[in-house]
Amino acid sequence: MHHATIHAYDDPKLQPVRDLLSEFEQTESATSPEQRRQVVARARQWGLGRTPQAPTSISPALQGYADKCARFAYKVTDEEVDALKATGTTETALIEITLAASLGVSLARLEQGLMLLGSEDEQ
Repeated sequence: MHHATIHAYDDPKLQPVRDLLSEFEQTESATSPEQRRQVVARARQWGLGRTPQAPTSISPALQGYADKCARFAYKVTDEEVDALKATGTTETALIEITLAASLGVSLARLEQGLMLLGSEDEQ
């Protein structure tokens, strides 16, 4: 997935962010790169204050968990995590989905900050 706002800034200080995003989204693991890209994109939409319209290819229960991580991470309970594990979701998959949701929201915050800095430069 192309994160236009991050890639639109050619500031060399952002290269580690671009590298991290690329590595995270391309590595094969318990979840597929496509699933992680979808969760990052969906969480980014939540972080920008938008309701995501695109579904993901992960289970509805895991998607609900990812959305909760993106919107209200402090409300995730051990019981919810245990319920996902009981359905066969591995610990590694949970960590990857949690990271994808966190990364998506973080990208939204970074993009918002960069936009604000850009608007200050124009004044």
